[in-house]
Amino acid sequence: KMGAVRHAPHVEVPDRLDEHGRQERGVASPPDAVLVVHGGAGARRSSGDGRSDAELRGALELAIDAGWRQLGAGAEAACVAAVCVLEDCPLFNAGIGSALAAAAGVWCDATLMSAEGHAGAVAAVQGIRHPILAAQALAHAEAGPLLWAGRSTELAALHDLELIDPELM
Repeated sequence: KMGAVRHAPHVEVPDRLDEHGRQERGVASPPDAVLVVHGGAGARRSSGDGRSDAELRGALELAIDAGWRQLGAGAEAACVAAVCVLEDCPLFNAGIGSALAAAAGVWCDATLMSAEGHAGAVAAVQGIRHPILAAQALAHAEAGPLLWAGRSTELAALHDLELIDPELM
């Protein structure tokens, strides 16, 4: 289990008097933003799989950097940018790094929910480079389904999503 966190700095608040004239200690305000990226759950891989902790942490930092750069466009944009980096990284079980299913194919899932009430999810899609973008497209579609199982080519065409050869995943 490995992850990365970045947050806006805390702001110290000076001591002050409360409404009854008693002194209150200054406290740190919460950060304006926190972005957390995790590299998966479950048992750690064996050390012989060719992926070092340094490589994993470096990839997680790239995801955090991508999300942090998009934070000005909102929390959703930041999260989607971070997940796109993970989906492009072969070190994680997402996108091109996805594990093969028992039938030797790769089927990807992604879910997006926003504070504004948008929600979209895809399940069992193949060949969509960024499943998170497919989930985002469904979250913002006027009459689109919340969950899309399979039919990846149709979904990609409907929402102008990039397709890649499923064999690359």
